[in-house]
This record gives sequence, C-alpha cells and structure tokens, in this order.
Amino acid sequence: MTLAEIQEQVYKMTGEQSDLYPDSVYTQELTDAINEGQRMVASWKDPGGRLSFRAPSLTSQLYFQTYWISDALQDAGHTTTTIILPNDILDAITLATDDVLNGWSFTTAGNTKRIVDYDGGTRTATLHEALTAAPATTATYELSKNYMDIQGSTHAQVAYNILKPDKFLLPIKIVDLEEEREITEAARDDVFINLVGSTSDPTEFVHRNDRILFDYVPDERRWYYMEYSKMPTDMVHGTSTGEPDIPEHFHYGIVLWGRWWGFAREQGLQAAWAAKQDFNDFMRQRVGAYYNQHDRRQVAGKLRRG
Repeated sequence: MTLAEIQEQVYKMTGEQSDLYPDSVYTQELTDAINEGQRMVASWKDPGGRLSFRAPSLTSQLYFQTYWISDALQDAGHTTTTIILPNDILDAITLATDDVLNGWSFTTAGNTKRIVDYDGGTRTATLHEALTAAPATTATYELSKNYMDIQGSTHAQVAYNILKPDKFLLPIKIVDLEEEREITEAARDDVFINLVGSTSDPTEFVHRNDRILFDYVPDERRWYYMEYSKMPTDMVHGTSTGEPDIPEHFHYGIVLWGRWWGFAREQGLQAAWAAKQDFNDFMRQRVGAYYNQHDRRQVAGKLRRG
C-alpha cells in the first residue's frame, strides 16, 4: 500500500471527517498519525499475552561495555556518608558536573551504597546510608552502576554509556558475552530498588526512557551484546507513492491503527475501543502467520528457532 492509499482508507474508515480529506491542507496531521501507526506496528507487543513483532529488516545489533572503576581514594576528610572522589576517575568536565554520579554505587570494604547526591565542585558523593566506618584516606574502592543510558554522540557522558544508533527504538535481547547467557527482560514496573546494596552478574533488565536498568550492579567491567529494533523510515507528506518500511502483510495494520486514532481524536471512545481491539486482533493473526511462514516461533516474548 502507498501512503495515498492508506490515507484514503483511514479517511473513509473514520467517517470521512472533512479535515482529514487526503487532498486537504490539513493532511499533514493525517500523515503524522500514519507514521506513528507504522511505528506502533513495528514495535507491537500483544497487550494480552507474550507475542510480539520484530521485522528482521528493522533489527540490528550493537556491543556495549558496562562502566566499572577499581582504585584507591586520594583525599582526607571522608565520613561514613560522604566520600571525596579522586580527580582522575572521569574526564574533568564530567567530574565537575553536579549530580552526574547520582545513582552510581560506591563499594569499599565489602560495603555497597548508592550515591544519591554528587557535588562536582568538591567531588563529594553523598551516600544513601552510612557505611560501617569512614574510609581511610587511601582506602580501595569500586565505583559502578546498574544502568546504561542510550545517548546521542554529542552527549557529554556518552563515553560512559551506550552510543545511540540511528533510529534506535528498543532492545530485543541482551546477552552477557562472558557468561554466554541471555539477560531476561523484566516487567517494566520493576525498579530493582531492593537490590541497591548488591553487586553481582545481572540476570534481568528493563528498558525505560532510553535507559537499560539491570537488577544487579555488575561487579566488574564486562561486554554485552544487544539486538535491537529500529524505527521505520517515515513516509514523506506530499509523496503519495511512498510506502511503509515494514513487510507488506502488515500495511493494513497501519490503517487499523489510523482508524483508532481518528475515532480517539473525535472522542468517540466506544468506537475507538473497538478499533483498538480490531488492531490487536489483526496483529495477533498476522504475527502468528508471519513467524509460522518463516519457520519461527515466539517463546516467552523472545524469538527463537522452531
């Protein structure tokens, strides 16, 4: 289906609303909604089950390394709740930035605490609770974190995180390369706060707002493999022959999502609810058929060979 054909079908299926007529000056809004529908199809997860859709043409891979420091303190004046960090653990600009180490974990003498406030001017980290004793001036310590942010190339802290690939949408799979073990994706509402004092091999992760959050703070620097889905290329408004960047059997899913959008836009809540059901029913049927056709099956939300 072309963009013009999708626009025409959405227009007709939403009651031919005058401001959505495909040749009107208002159709930029319709094109934007159709592109959003394409993204929704490309990243669809069954709200009532474990089935999900990932088009092979919209998947890629990357490698990343967790950040972990093991060194000795250099300054006097540490307390059980405040630590003066060395001046060479990160680049000077990052180290001088307030709050940049918030959320990191500080470990000394087997005691792990979370940094809840960082003063870049004094390099002082405030811990979430007291250590059993104030560290000695040159005590050994470890500094690590249980998250990796996915950041653009111009971000000041990208060197300590994951460089965001072009069109990155969301992670599909993360594998610990040293352990040769897949890290399971947990429920989105898991925050792992109860594991604040634990360092170990991560076993679960959540993806939230371009952040990969592990259940445990890694106890060493380690490499990981990530398979991720990419956002489809938007169709260009005014280019009627443009086509979606997803497999053809899923094009009609964009129409159904556009139908839901059109009803929700006009506050037709009952019609919108029914349209959303039609969209999810269509995706369940097509995703199942698609994976069967490609000799694949979906187990616990992860694509594996049948």
